[in-house]
Amino acid sequence: MKSLRQALVTIVTADATLQTLCGRTTDILVDWESLPEAPIPVIGLFIVDEPLTAISGEHWEPRVQFSCLADLAAGGMAVAEDLAARLVAIVTHTNLYAQGLDASPVGLPIKRYLPATDLNLKDGLQRVDLELLIQVKLA
Repeated sequence: MKSLRQALVTIVTADATLQTLCGRTTDILVDWESLPEAPIPVIGLFIVDEPLTAISGEHWEPRVQFSCLADLAAGGMAVAEDLAARLVAIVTHTNLYAQGLDASPVGLPIKRYLPATDLNLKDGLQRVDLELLIQVKLA
């Protein structure tokens, strides 16, 4: 079984719309810590509450935060918004299940508009953060 992180990377990297928005087929979704070195536009991934131990049959509900970054000079806010909207469309039970996880987003996604400067990134970036609560049934 894939981890939630691996499943999300596979789903995002395979999506043709995200590939078009980012202008490439790799490094579309990167770990949060890699954002300063990542090509732009990009989506950063941070999973809050990684399970240390799992008990069969129970659920784990991590908060998954995506930070969508785009260059202001290249339609920044619109691109960042499009990245966030596409994530909501593709991070679904069907796509997670296809990756071997019995998992679903629960509740409504939370979208925030934050300055990119608090991530220690270069100037001129637009940022839209998206938070999803995903319920994962542990096998």
